Amino acid sequence: MAEYWRLSQANRIVFVMVDNTNTEVAGLGGGFTLELCKVAGAFAASAGTKAEIANGWYKITLAAADLN
Repeated sequence: MAEYWRLSQANRIVFVMVDNTNTEVAGLGGGFTLELCKVAGAFAASAGTKAEIANGWYKITLAAADLN
C-alpha cells in the first residue's frame, strides 16, 4: 500500500527499534541515522529531526526535503 504526504505538511512518525533478539534498543537519543528511500531512488539520510521518546521508542518529524 502506497502512502502519499503533502509537501507542506509536518509529518511525524513514531517507531520502535529492536535488535536481532527482538529487544527494544533504548538510549540512542537522536544519535543514529535514519535513511529513506524514495520511489526509484537510493537510500539517503533523512533531513528530519529525530528524538527518543522512551524505552526504545523514537519519533522523527520529516523535513520537506524528505517528502518531495
